[in-house]
Amino acid sequence: MSVGRAVDMREAEDEAFASAVIGALIAGLVFGVFLHRTGRMTAVATLYRQDDVAVAWAFHFLHSFVAGIAFLAVVLLLSRLDPFGVTSLERPIGFPIATAVAGLLYGIVLWGSLVATLVPLWGRVVGFERPFPYFHRPTLIGLVVFGGILGSLYGICFLLSTRQ
Repeated sequence: MSVGRAVDMREAEDEAFASAVIGALIAGLVFGVFLHRTGRMTAVATLYRQDDVAVAWAFHFLHSFVAGIAFLAVVLLLSRLDPFGVTSLERPIGFPIATAVAGLLYGIVLWGSLVATLVPLWGRVVGFERPFPYFHRPTLIGLVVFGGILGSLYGICFLLSTRQ
């Protein structure tokens, strides 16, 4: 591999990381406002045996950041598997559409694995009882919106940052 290609790959990795973080934090802000306005942000604090809403927001943004990095890993895996076909990812409009769809699906997976499964189990440890599985429809909608925003912004930011 030539040095120039290695630098280009490193720049693309940096742009992908930055795009994922930007998308995750903006999506996290939107989802956080939803949780806050519906009185659900305190549930985030309770999972950490806290009752301060500011602490809940800090954990929520940490969760959003981690979810963004995990989404980046999913996108990198999908780009290697290429389920949408190379032609859709090579077109400028194809990439953000593909990442938006991936984000919507990612939001559903987050809800199923975290809210429906992990929250009730973790809640039992910290005294925050929820039925298992926990089918909370507003959080499903919120995480689908989170995933859609994350995927859309990731695709758009990455596309814009790598245009020459």
